[in-house]
Amino acid sequence: MPRTLRAWLLDLLALTSGFCLASASVSAARRAVLVAPTVSLLSPSNGQFVSGNLVVSATASADAVALQFHVGASDLGSRITSGACSTTWNTASTADGSYPLTVAAFDSQGSSTTSAAVTVTVQNTPPQVTSVQAAAIGPTSASITWLTSQPATSGVDYGPSGYSNSTLDAHLVTSHSAALANLSPSTSYHFRVTSKNAGGVQTASPDQTFTTTASGSGAPNPPTSPSAPGTIQATLSTPFGPIAGATVTLVQNGQTIKTTTTTESGHFQFSDVAPGTYQVWVVSGSFTWLFTTVTVT
Repeated sequence: MPRTLRAWLLDLLALTSGFCLASASVSAARRAVLVAPTVSLLSPSNGQFVSGNLVVSATASADAVALQFHVGASDLGSRITSGACSTTWNTASTADGSYPLTVAAFDSQGSSTTSAAVTVTVQNTPPQVTSVQAAAIGPTSASITWLTSQPATSGVDYGPSGYSNSTLDAHLVTSHSAALANLSPSTSYHFRVTSKNAGGVQTASPDQTFTTTASGSGAPNPPTSPSAPGTIQATLSTPFGPIAGATVTLVQNGQTIKTTTTTESGHFQFSDVAPGTYQVWVVSGSFTWLFTTVTVT
C-alpha cells in the first residue's frame, strides 16, 4: 500500500475513533490539529457582577484529560484531572474591579487549548448609605430619600412597630426615593432603607422614625412662583397657613450650599446660585422633607 494512502487512512481512523493515531509521515502541525481539545466557559457570563464565592464551570471535548482555570495570568485552583469541570473562586480577598477568566484544556499528548475570556466585575464593597430623610410627610403618605456611593436598588422596610411593610425598586441608582402610601394619620412609623449593589452586596441603614400628620393636614404646597435664573425662591404653606421660621437648605451632590429661614409669610429666597441641579430641604419643628429639586441654567 502506498505510504501516502496509509497515512490518510490512519488520519481518518483517528478522527472517527476519538483517539490520537498518527503515522510517522504526519507532521507535528497536523497532529496538533487532530488532537487539540476544545474547551469553553459555561459560567459565569461575560459582564457579570460577582461577590463572595463564585462557581466557575466549563465544558470540554472528550479527549481532554485535565483542566486549569485562570484569573488573568494566575491559576485559579489546582489542575482538575477528574470529577466536575468546575472550581470555586473566593473573591473576598480580591480587590473590586474587572477580571478576565479563562480555562485551558489538556489532552494525553500534551496539546492544549485555552478558551475565550469572560470578563467579570468583582464588587464586594457594600454601598454606603447617606442622607436618609423622611420627606413630604402627610396624613397617609411619606417619601423616603437617600444617597448611595454605588448604583444600588431602592428598598424601604417600615411599620408602626417593626418592619411589617416594604417597598423595592430593583433599578440601580445612586439617588433614591421611595413613596410610602396607605399610612395611618397621627402615627409614628419606624423605617430603614436597604440598597443592594450589582454584586448582590446589601447595606441597611439604622432605624429611624417619622410621624404622619393629623387627618386634614398635608404636605407644603409647591413653589407659588417660578424662580429666575440664579435665584431659587418659594413660599411654604399648608392648608392652615404659611410655614414661618422653617430652616431651608440648598444641597448639591450631598453638600450644603446655602441655608436660610422662611419669613412670617413662609417665603424664602436663594440668590446668586450657580448653574446646576439642587435639592431644597426644609426643617420645621420635628419634620424634615425634600421640598423640591431645581435646575438652575
